[in-house]
Amino acid sequence: AEAMPAEGRWRHILGRKETWLLLVSRMVTDPVWYFYLFWFPKYLNDARHLTLAEVGRIAWIVYLAADIGCIAGGYLSGVLIKRGMAPARSRVWVMAGAAVLLPLSPLINSASSPLMAVGIAAIAAFAHLAWQISIGALIVDIYPKPVVGTVFGLVAAGSGLGGMLSTNLVGQAVTYWSYSPVFIVMGFLHPVAFFLVRGIRAPQPVKAA
Repeated sequence: AEAMPAEGRWRHILGRKETWLLLVSRMVTDPVWYFYLFWFPKYLNDARHLTLAEVGRIAWIVYLAADIGCIAGGYLSGVLIKRGMAPARSRVWVMAGAAVLLPLSPLINSASSPLMAVGIAAIAAFAHLAWQISIGALIVDIYPKPVVGTVFGLVAAGSGLGGMLSTNLVGQAVTYWSYSPVFIVMGFLHPVAFFLVRGIRAPQPVKAA
């Protein structure tokens, strides 16, 4: 690929609606992962009344499921590509599957046992990481190589912003209400984000006159 001047690079990145759709989708959905990283063990301790030792014995299941989700997201889109689907569309299909699973989140708070709650949380973490890895692959699919790294950084900024905002909101919700509204909101974030990114496709090459 030919080198792209810095001003042309930024013009290309900021001028494409896909950049903003992907940034917003990370901002909307990554709070789910931040919750599982920083709040879920506390939820098990506070709401499920588990000791720290008991939390340690079962909470690892959620993070193992997240690791598997990273692998499965790439594998599933690879299977779709081998069957003839365009790479960008395969990523969107995987994200659709993830968006279908995340509405299970509200069931975590009403699960009959801590282990069942962890099992449902593991499904949610699996789905989110499949979603997240698909966004990364989608960037590679639809942007020219000279700008891929820059787009990654810009979209990741959306993740950081979402994390900063959600940490404060989760803290307030837990303090003044309970964990229940947090799980309910998390069930809707991925479907909302999927509505934004569902139409993303790789640009068609311009035919020579």
